[in-house]
Amino acid sequence: MTWEEMERAMAFIVEQQAQTNVTVGRLSERVDALTVRVDALAEKVDRTAGSITNLLAVAEIQAAEIRDLTESVRNLADRQRDSEERGRRTDERLDALISIVERHISEGRNGHT
Repeated sequence: MTWEEMERAMAFIVEQQAQTNVTVGRLSERVDALTVRVDALAEKVDRTAGSITNLLAVAEIQAAEIRDLTESVRNLADRQRDSEERGRRTDERLDALISIVERHISEGRNGHT
């Protein structure tokens, strides 16, 4: 190999090394930018996870309140049915009393007229 060929080979190697350095520099910049974005995304994911945890706690509280309200409505419905039954029996007794009073009055008038 001649001195000229050796200089061309060294120049080629130096040029390739320079291009490699430029490429590595660009890649390093991109990695740095991606690192910043990944860190920002990780922070958002953490906040989102915290929000989801808070929403889950609220949902559990609401579910318990709904269960309590459902039980209260059932109790009220039972009490309403009991009240209606008592009202029906009271109406029957009043009807019977009215019949007795009306019969007593009508028998008393028939006997006194």
